[in-house]
Amino acid sequence: IFKGETNLYLQNGATWNNQAYGKTDNGFAGSKVTNLTGGSDESKAGVIFQKDEKNITIGNYGGFTKVFFEHEAAASATTMRAAAAAPAAAPVTFKGGDITIKKAAAGSGITLVTDNAGLDMGDKASVDSTLNALANKLYYSAYTEGERNLAGKVEIAEGLTASSVSVRLEDITYKDEDGQGQYIEPVVPEPEPEKDFHNVPITGNTAEDAEPSQKPF
Repeated sequence: IFKGETNLYLQNGATWNNQAYGKTDNGFAGSKVTNLTGGSDESKAGVIFQKDEKNITIGNYGGFTKVFFEHEAAASATTMRAAAAAPAAAPVTFKGGDITIKKAAAGSGITLVTDNAGLDMGDKASVDSTLNALANKLYYSAYTEGERNLAGKVEIAEGLTASSVSVRLEDITYKDEDGQGQYIEPVVPEPEPEKDFHNVPITGNTAEDAEPSQKPF
């Protein structure tokens, strides 16, 4: 079987619907692109609709794209109870296969998007687990070798079109062992308590003895 080089340019809203048409060879292992170049910035991103259960593999990636994933309809009450008992489980099941980016050019970005159908956006734990499951669809292989060129995001939008209004947008981090994407809510450090100046001795150091509002910059 001859395997050639495939170069794909997706810019300014250009769309790739990744799905099988007609009969495919039983050995079909998914779509493979040698070089994919997206838009020059997020406003000029290309668009991928991942509609096939097989994975997408990209050898060299640059620029910006959005990848849309459908998910199953609203979960049943039983599934929702199970998800509540195990917060790491997602309340939805994504239909498309994973996307693997082997290497990325500096300053590249990718956003994985799904819609809010069947999601209770007021249930933070459920939404967070959905965002994490969506991030899990992305693998950045070169991350395991120290490359840090691909900024990933996950998004829940009002629909599955490029113009859909965003409801929630978060950053992706990658696992050290395999480069798989994940969403972990960032920990916000608690502010340090202000010094109680009523019960501390004066040191003679102007900067140390001053009230916080009076300390020099």
